[in-house]
Formats: sequence, C-alpha cells, structure tokens
Amino acid sequence: MDDDANLAMITVRVPEGCTKSALSFDALDSVTRDLARRTFVFVGEKQLLCRSFAVRTKPDGRKVMMLEVMEECFEIVKGNSEF
Repeated sequence: MDDDANLAMITVRVPEGCTKSALSFDALDSVTRDLARRTFVFVGEKQLLCRSFAVRTKPDGRKVMMLEVMEECFEIVKGNSEF
C-alpha cells in the first residue's frame, strides 16, 4: 500500500520469556495452553479476542500472522463493488 499510516497494527503481548511464534488455547501441552491464556492481542488500543495465533514464513520470505478470532470481534457485511 502507498500509505502505511492508514494501516491497522496488530500487537501481540506475550508473557515474559515466551519465544514461541505460535500459541493456542487448544494446544496439547499445558505449558503452551498457559502461555496462550497469558497472551493478549490488540488492534490499536482495543483487545482482540483470539483463540490462537501463528506466525508463518511464506516461500518468498515474507512473514504473515494467522489469527483465530472469536465471533464477538468480527462481522461479515455485504459490501459494494466500489473498492
């Protein structure tokens, strides 16, 4: 995009000492589940309710974040074709 200042920024606040790039409330091990419960995701100043996140590296070397967002924090609306 031309104007990065207009983009939203996601901030993931992980517990002290956490180095994982993927956390889930549904993880098989209790340590990862506990880390996920103590991790908070924000868009700007507002908390985003997520069950999991994962940072992945695409073949071209760019990183992407995948979020599993709870229903309370999203809506799907019909848009117009002007975009």
